[in-house]
Amino acid sequence: MMRIERGWGLGSGLVTTMTSHQRLARICGESYKESTFEEANIEVLVKGNVFAFRGTDEPKDAIRDIRIFPLWTRELGWCPAGFLRASRRLVNKVTSMCLEQDIDYKKIELTGHSLGGAIALITGALMVRDEIPPKQVVTFGAPRCGRLKILDQVLVTQYRHGKDIVPMIPPLMRRHNKLLEFGTPESYIQDHFVKNYVKMGKPERKI
Repeated sequence: MMRIERGWGLGSGLVTTMTSHQRLARICGESYKESTFEEANIEVLVKGNVFAFRGTDEPKDAIRDIRIFPLWTRELGWCPAGFLRASRRLVNKVTSMCLEQDIDYKKIELTGHSLGGAIALITGALMVRDEIPPKQVVTFGAPRCGRLKILDQVLVTQYRHGKDIVPMIPPLMRRHNKLLEFGTPESYIQDHFVKNYVKMGKPERKI
């Protein structure tokens, strides 16, 4: 299994029982260069017990590709239909990968940058529905994908770097929980790049 690193999370002290958020950010960066499998046009990198969902490193593509038409489901409430369709296929693939690679389902951690972060959130919610909740979900520059109440029993952390525009869209969709902000605001576009999250420091504020 992956070596556990000391790190911070939720601004409330050190995380010593889960993969550090800095390490998860690095895995998200690596997901743009390699992948373990692809399902529903989403590439996924598996590192130990971590599943990293690849998104897009280009904010204009994220805004263009975001499938914001809302869909109501009894389990999740309102969330983007396109993300939900992809996550429904991915949750089955994640569980099958756990069996194939002998990954302890109680230690699964989900993460993703940009659109991949939204997929991580919804996939995590579906795992809770299936009574295999992930240990934590951490997103970096992810768009809004609804208030997923079913995820309240899971540790969820969402980061925004500077003026990254993607976590602000779609404007009419609710966010699952508050964002942890860090970095110097410079550009709505360039602040979204995954490299900013890979080298992130301790968050400065929560919104």
